[in-house]
Amino acid sequence: MDEYKILIEKSQKLYGELCPGVIIGTRMSITAMKKLGMDPLEKNDHLMV
Repeated sequence: MDEYKILIEKSQKLYGELCPGVIIGTRMSITAMKKLGMDPLEKNDHLMV
């Protein structure tokens, strides 16, 4: 299973349903984390936004 499917399932469980906003938000988060040199599947506790 690729990281996208894993993270979509986690997002769906957290949000409670699968809607277009969850899908878009998950894709945007994965893209942003990769551009910042982060691993989307790794737990990142020390982030400041």
